Amino acid sequence: MKVAGFTTHKSKWPFSATALDQGHKQINAHVKSVGGVVGLLDHSDALLCWMVAGPKIAHIIGKFESSMSSKCEASVDLVHLDQTLSVQQKFSEQVVSLVNCFEEMGNPLIDETDVVSATDTKNVCGPAVTETVRSV
Repeated sequence: MKVAGFTTHKSKWPFSATALDQGHKQINAHVKSVGGVVGLLDHSDALLCWMVAGPKIAHIIGKFESSMSSKCEASVDLVHLDQTLSVQQKFSEQVVSLVNCFEEMGNPLIDETDVVSATDTKNVCGPAVTETVRSV
């Protein structure tokens, strides 16, 4: 794991950071899932086996995981979905549309009329709706 500040990364994905305490929980869960460490000090044979074989098994598992992750991630682009050109163009179009709507119909945030109306159509709501909104 790479440590950076208060987060840790288990992969090279830029948006896969987790909090350090969550990283510790994941490591503890992994250790427990492969036999755990409970009872090692009670049984000298188990402790000896863990001491001798543990580092080698961890090394083999690490090599396997890195070889598999490089094969799985080789064809995947590391750009987040929102960083693609099409998403940014769509967002830009939506911002321009919203600005045009504000220019045509006025800014709903500074509307000082006594009635409640729909932002997009300016349809006026009934007096009961206006009173409900004011009382909330």
